[in-house]
Amino acid sequence: MALRGVAIQLVVLCALAYSGCHAATNNLSFGSDVTAAVSERVAAHFSNAPEIPRDHLLRPTTVEFAVGNHDLAATIIPDEEVAALESAEGFIARSAMLDGQLLVAVRGGSTHGNAVGAYWLLELVGVRFMHPLEPTVLAESPVDVAALGAVELTTSPHWPLRGWHYHTQHPLEMVEVFNGFDISTDSTDGLNVTWEAMVPEVDLFFQWCLANRQVGFHSARVVPIFRRSGTVKAVHRL
Repeated sequence: MALRGVAIQLVVLCALAYSGCHAATNNLSFGSDVTAAVSERVAAHFSNAPEIPRDHLLRPTTVEFAVGNHDLAATIIPDEEVAALESAEGFIARSAMLDGQLLVAVRGGSTHGNAVGAYWLLELVGVRFMHPLEPTVLAESPVDVAALGAVELTTSPHWPLRGWHYHTQHPLEMVEVFNGFDISTDSTDGLNVTWEAMVPEVDLFFQWCLANRQVGFHSARVVPIFRRSGTVKAVHRL
C-alpha cells in the first residue's frame, strides 16, 4: 500500500508539472506601421511581464502576440475591418488558434491606434500604468489562458480631444524639466540634477498618457524642452 501511495503521488506530481506548472513562451512581433519609439518601449515592458501559465486543456507551448500590420495579425484581422473602424485612433484585438499555437493580435486604424492597442496589450499581460512615473508589473500573470483564447474587442474613443494639463507654476514633479531647468541648490548636501537626467521621467509620463489613451499634453512652458536637447524628440514621437 505504501508503494502504491508513492506511485500515485508521483503520477499526480507529473500531471501537475505537465499541466499547470510550466509557463508558455511569449513572442511579440510588430508590423511596419508601428513606430520604433513605441515598439522599443513596449518590447522592453513586455519582457518584464509575468509568464503566462499553461492551461491544463489548451497547453500552448507558445503564445504569439502581434501588433500592427504584421503578417500574423493580418491573418486574423483583415484590412477591411481595420478600415471600418469608427476612428483612426481605435483598434481591434482578437485571438485565435493558428497552426496549433495561440495568437493574440492587435491592429489599429493608424500608428496612434497601434500604439494605444500595444499598451492595452501590456495591461492584458500584467504591466499596468497606474502611476505616471512608475509602471506596475504584477508578480503573477493575470491571464486566464482559456479567456485569452477568446479575445474579441473593437474599440474607438468617444471624444476626439483627450489630454492632460500640467500646471508648471506649482511645485509638482517634472516642473523643472518642463520649464527647461536643472535642479540645483547652493548647499553642499543639496540636490543637483541635470535637465538631461530628468528626461527619462518625462518619457514614462508620456507613456502613461498613451496607455491611458490621451492624445494631447498642455503645459504653460513646454517649449524650452525642445530648445535644450534633441533627446526628447524620440519621446515626442510617442
